Amino acid sequence: MDISSTDFPLSTLESILTAIVGNSHLKNFHLIMNSNKLEKEGAEVFGRVIKGPADHIKKISMKGCELGDEGLRVLLKALQPLNKLSELDLSFNLKHPKGPGDKDRESTVTAIAEFMDFKGNNLEVFKIAGQKGYEIGEQLDIVFKKMVVGENVRITSLDVSGNASGDSGALALAKALERTTTLQHLAFDKNGTTLRGFLWLKNGISNNKSLKSMDVPLFDLGA
Repeated sequence: MDISSTDFPLSTLESILTAIVGNSHLKNFHLIMNSNKLEKEGAEVFGRVIKGPADHIKKISMKGCELGDEGLRVLLKALQPLNKLSELDLSFNLKHPKGPGDKDRESTVTAIAEFMDFKGNNLEVFKIAGQKGYEIGEQLDIVFKKMVVGENVRITSLDVSGNASGDSGALALAKALERTTTLQHLAFDKNGTTLRGFLWLKNGISNNKSLKSMDVPLFDLGA
């Protein structure tokens, strides 16, 4: 079901979600609702409607819905009962640049990492790409560290492009690649990675046994 770029009122969103969540006859359901201005209030609708498992919901895509930091945290908490959800795209949802010592952004990244690892989850494909001026930043390493220590992380495909994580992010990712045994596809471009960072990544990839493909980071290589 694709309802992208429709700018429906929140009352309509609540009606749609209620119908989807409560319909046990649906199978392998995909909800695509990119580029709708949902903000935090839209995320709260998910929290009101989702009260337990809905095993038929397998994929949700909410790119560019202007959720912001708080909205992302609210949504991630609301989606936890959907333990059969295998694919989630929350790219391009940050609404303000990351500031020095930004605790709000740190809380958001921590919530992202914890969502990847909550007990009973089946999340395999996760996309949280950023865009210029609205990036996660160096705190992206929280996600990579969770890939190593998390007991329930099953991610096979990860897109963290455009998050300006710098070489520290590349180092954290390289260490994660040395340990993770599930990741098969990776997108990691527009993160401000320099030659030093790429050398770390090369070492991490060479010690990884599961990775099958990685998007060529053309932007960073050409910088």
